[in-house]
Amino acid sequence: MRKYFFFLLLLICGLGPAIAQNQYWEHPGIDFNNGARVMYYDSVTEKSYIGGSFIQVNGSPCKLLVYDGQSYTPFPAPLPVDIGSIWGIVRYRDKLYVCGRGLVSWDGNAWQVIDSAGPYVNLRVWNDKLYAMGFYDTSSVVRQYGGIGVWNDTVWTGLLGIDSILSPDGNAIHDIAFYKGKVYVGGNWHNAAKPWLSDFMMHDGQGWQQVGNWGGSGMGGVNRLLVWRDTLYVAGSFTESPVVPGNGIVAWDGQEWHRLQRGVRGLSEAGTAVFDLNIYQDELWVAGFFSIINGRYVNDNYGKVAKWNGGQWCTMDTWLLGGASGIGRWKDELFLLGGFNLPEDFSKRILLKWTGGSYSDTCNQDFTVGIPVPGAEELSLKIYPNPGKGLFTIGFTNDANLLSGKVLQVRVSDISGKVMAQTQYTVRPGYNAFNVDLGALPPGTYLLTMVNEQVKSSVKLVKE
Repeated sequence: MRKYFFFLLLLICGLGPAIAQNQYWEHPGIDFNNGARVMYYDSVTEKSYIGGSFIQVNGSPCKLLVYDGQSYTPFPAPLPVDIGSIWGIVRYRDKLYVCGRGLVSWDGNAWQVIDSAGPYVNLRVWNDKLYAMGFYDTSSVVRQYGGIGVWNDTVWTGLLGIDSILSPDGNAIHDIAFYKGKVYVGGNWHNAAKPWLSDFMMHDGQGWQQVGNWGGSGMGGVNRLLVWRDTLYVAGSFTESPVVPGNGIVAWDGQEWHRLQRGVRGLSEAGTAVFDLNIYQDELWVAGFFSIINGRYVNDNYGKVAKWNGGQWCTMDTWLLGGASGIGRWKDELFLLGGFNLPEDFSKRILLKWTGGSYSDTCNQDFTVGIPVPGAEELSLKIYPNPGKGLFTIGFTNDANLLSGKVLQVRVSDISGKVMAQTQYTVRPGYNAFNVDLGALPPGTYLLTMVNEQVKSSVKLVKE
């Protein structure tokens, strides 16, 4: 299992005490012996089903908890096999499906075991088909087709030859989305022959294709996909680079990538992870491990929840050492799940309900790129890594190839405006990336500016 699975497993099991503002988050008054991962609202039964790594609730055996808007009760029948941590719950037709270290279904009277091997990490339903995702396993009844199985209530099949891209050596599919006539999948895999298809790709009806300039993340991968306001949001364990268009979460409109300002991230790629997305009151809520929201450093500890309203980020006044692994719903109620405690009472943990109404702690606008000059075109500059120790990669897209062949002056100035380094760069068609070596400069904050008769764009960088 590569990269981030162990890190995610630690999150679900809980990493220790945490702090959350009880003023805006209400605890249900129940005690879990371990972390919660998923909360699925079933509109048929009008109940939400909660699962995770816990095996006890209020001191009694419980692997699957049921919430009806008033009370929390154990599921009426125990699971038929040791499913381990529950990662996914969904209704498909007349059955409830639950996955973890295996896959089972409930028909209202009894459980049926579909697969007793795992791990599975997600379940989705689309166009009257069930999609079960997890680690590629050629011995699995369901995941033998490249880590994802498609169920039409009769037979399990594969997905569009995806097993030709993934190899059965710890690679996994985490999520699937159907957007503007194309199929998108995200997860944690690397294709050595086609590295541009690593972690995220789309099927256009002819074959699997790269999405924009996406090239995969070295440390993590894609955890969640969600379509909102006619845009596909892609979230996971990644930070911005010349081949990754944003921090923690990015938006794809079917033609090009869009940054969500500075996104959300940790102090490093290894410390950055978005684990879940949910739409609540027409705003996008984001949960996971990150300590920086839109470039605003929030705290030293991993674990955060933030929301994006389409134009700005809000921090929501919440920090969690144990981390937030899921966002749940029951009708118009919003819940946060993970492995955290409340500071005033460490027995209160794992599950919180949002009671803050329209409250937001800090909503901040983008202050990342762009110093516009009248009559000049502005480039959306990307710098990786930032902060960095000396060698920085500058990336930008030459829109419509209008600047091809043009020479840009590249200047690095200190906060007083003094030019500390300069070079030139000749623009190529499409996406551009080049290195700037600032190893000789002292640590500090600098302004990098690219300019000619058509362009003047600047971006801040920090040298450690």
